[in-house]
Amino acid sequence: MHPIKTLILSCLCLSLYRVFSQWDMVYLFLVFNLFLAWIPYHLSKKVHQTNNIYIQLGLVGLVILFLPNASYLLTDFVHFRKGLKINLWYDLVLFFTYALTGLTLTLYTIDEILCFVSHRFKKNWLTQATYLLFPAIGVGIYLGRVERFNSWDVFLHPFQFSRDLMHLVTSNKLIHMIEFTLLFGLFTGIIYVLFGQIRNTKEVKSLS
Repeated sequence: MHPIKTLILSCLCLSLYRVFSQWDMVYLFLVFNLFLAWIPYHLSKKVHQTNNIYIQLGLVGLVILFLPNASYLLTDFVHFRKGLKINLWYDLVLFFTYALTGLTLTLYTIDEILCFVSHRFKKNWLTQATYLLFPAIGVGIYLGRVERFNSWDVFLHPFQFSRDLMHLVTSNKLIHMIEFTLLFGLFTGIIYVLFGQIRNTKEVKSLS
């Protein structure tokens, strides 16, 4: 079974057990956040199923827009221990499994995007895309966690979103946003590099 399927199934089983054993639904928001985290990965797989460059670019745009929702699961630890009806260690495993799933979805989705860029564009575009993706993820997480924006606000409330974003970048919150972006952008980037090194090591061992 694919690692993503295994992790998603693990998340759902942990949540269902918590609900039916304790009748405590305080953490069911994690399931919805997991669904949002899965969307960019699903869309990234669709990019390779068409040869129409315009459709591909549209899908990639949606992937980038929704991609921060995957890493956003890392920040759900702020809600840890709001529900006290079950063992502390169970909730710790629950939150860690969701965070790990979100991070894994992020890594695989980035792989799909960079694979598309490497096949469609010049080689130097791949490097630029790699460097731009991680800050974009950091900004997206900040807008969602701190400013409470949703990915779909870009479509449902475009003018209000643009005004609020303009106000944000011209206010004293800008420094906080930059610091937050660097923190999560660098963290995601480091994990992605390690992910690539581990995978390459396995491939070399399998060939030897």
